[in-house]
Amino acid sequence: MADDELYRFVINAYSPETIPMSRLAEYMADLAVLLGEKGSVHLIRLESSSTALAINVEREARPKVDARVRGVSYRQAPVEAIAASERLDRRLQSDNADGYIKKPDGAKLLEFPGVKRLVHTPYAPFWQPGHIDGYVVLVGNRPGKSSAVGRSTSFVHLEGPVPYNCSAKRSVALGIRDYLLTDTPVRCFGQGKWERGADGRWTLLEFDIESFKPLDTKALSEVVAELRSIPGRWKDDLNPLDLLRASKGDDEDVDGEVQ
Repeated sequence: MADDELYRFVINAYSPETIPMSRLAEYMADLAVLLGEKGSVHLIRLESSSTALAINVEREARPKVDARVRGVSYRQAPVEAIAASERLDRRLQSDNADGYIKKPDGAKLLEFPGVKRLVHTPYAPFWQPGHIDGYVVLVGNRPGKSSAVGRSTSFVHLEGPVPYNCSAKRSVALGIRDYLLTDTPVRCFGQGKWERGADGRWTLLEFDIESFKPLDTKALSEVVAELRSIPGRWKDDLNPLDLLRASKGDDEDVDGEVQ
């Protein structure tokens, strides 16, 4: 296979002769999870100049692999792919290295800062108001458990970009239950318990739901069509700008400038 057809995972450390076999196996295991499409991804060889894994991704699988890996950067990828990328980055940091995945055209698909990652000051958990979006997948009782404001609560599990474990008072939980296992996501408002690790990443530990609302899942084309269907005389006027000027008065143009 031609070199310009291969993906590469580059580890800026070791060489094919010096990388321990067990360490290489760890990198490969997580890389396989990150890329996905296991039946269509094949290791071709190890290359010099640091250590590079030359990988053949079958052509029909490339769009899926690209989308999966690119989504990790925005945390819009499957949970297992995000977790695998984090393990790869921590491993590179431990090996005093950094790395990246590049496509056959040479473009970098995902970078791993590894040892170059800035070390941030961790913050102990604290509560802060905010909101989260997700699909309701579980609502249940939580006897004896109190929320941030000290009331008896129910358990609510939401699936968003990451899973959210939440609490809600009984009356709120009963309302949320109407959206259990439906295709309608909800936006939950309340108090979140956050912490920041040394990697600078914020993690939501708990969320206490105080209120919620269902989110509209209409496509943009449907929304535009509805807006266009709203009656309005200006749409039938031959010159809507003249109509707008007339409604604002003769002393001011449509940009708000005095004539």
